[in-house]
Parts: sequence; structure tokens; C-alpha cells
Amino acid sequence: PGWGYSVVNGATTIWERWNSYTKEGGVMQGMNSFNHYSLGSCTEWMDTYCLGIRPSMDAPGCRKIDFVPCFDLTGKITSAQGHYDTDFGRVEVKWKKDGAAFTYSVTVPAAIEHTFTFDGMAIKSETKNENTYTFVLKTEQ
Repeated sequence: PGWGYSVVNGATTIWERWNSYTKEGGVMQGMNSFNHYSLGSCTEWMDTYCLGIRPSMDAPGCRKIDFVPCFDLTGKITSAQGHYDTDFGRVEVKWKKDGAAFTYSVTVPAAIEHTFTFDGMAIKSETKNENTYTFVLKTEQ
């Protein structure tokens, strides 16, 4: 049925099976976890690679975050946005492809040390407005 099916049916975690519960059959018999991590690894990819949010191992507890996004140069993914809640506040990231450039914007709480790395990209412009950093990037070709 898809990711949305579980949510529509009251899920707040990832189910082990797409059909762990159906309106017609109720809870499926046998192997059945309603809090199953393996499918949750998709969200790790979205946070870590698509959004580029990488908590540093040098400063546990999100005291430092390295922002290292991997933009889709094939054009299949043209934008993304999301957030990551820390003890210091919410980290928000959004980016979009704009013609030949990418606009990458991050809002990070002041208490979090952070770095930006854009592998294979050249920074065309960068701005800072309070705790929001915006970069316009172009591939180095």
C-alpha cells in the first residue's frame, strides 16, 4: 500500500510489513513488528545525504553538525526540505534546484557549532540572516 497507508491507519512508527494491519483483516498473524527500524533507514538517508544533516562524532549530542548535502545531479530530485530536532532546538534545511544552480538554506540554533561542505560544488553566493545561512551553488564543471 505505501508509506502513507500506515499513517492513515494510526501508525506513528514504521511497520515491518506494508500489510501489518488492514481494515479488512485486522492485525496480520505471524512475524509482525509495529516499530521496525529496517524501513526507517530511508529517513536516515533523507536526513544524512539528501538534506546533509550530519551530527559530528567529535561533539556528541548535536553540539556540532556538519552540513554535507549530496544533491541529485540527474534531476530526479529537484528539491527537499526537512528538520531535525536537537536538545538545542530545531535544525531546518531546505534546498531546490534553480536552473543550473542549487539554493541550500539552513537554520541552525546559535548553540550548535557547524560547518558546511559542498563537494563538487562552487559557492556563487552566500548570505547569513541571524541563524539562517543560504548558499547558491553551482557544479564545478
